[in-house]
Amino acid sequence: MSVDVMLIDDQHKEFIRLINRLEALPNVSDPLKHLGIVLIELNGYVQYHLSTEEELFVLFNYPGAAPHIQDHQRMRDELLAMIDRHINHGENVAAALMHFMITWLSGHIQGEDKKYTQCFHEHGLR
Repeated sequence: MSVDVMLIDDQHKEFIRLINRLEALPNVSDPLKHLGIVLIELNGYVQYHLSTEEELFVLFNYPGAAPHIQDHQRMRDELLAMIDRHINHGENVAAALMHFMITWLSGHIQGEDKKYTQCFHEHGLR
């Protein structure tokens, strides 16, 4: 899962922690309440983490920034839609959220994020 940039790798570990919390929902006393908590924590993580990457793109003039930021916006939009479905419509979005997070992990983190590693290293960020 490593992109070989410590700052980003450490943030990705938080994403994995949130996946593990989501996976544990069936074992808690009030799964829907805990789902809401996970959604709120995930939203905070997403805002912080994606902003971190995007600020580094600007700082290092990363040539792949535009499509990468578009991908980030799709993530933000999809997550906000799930939060809306859960909070405003009472839906249990746990399965959809798990699918979304695993897909993001395998497609974006293990694919797209690795594309900026060389640029970041060239600017001294390891």
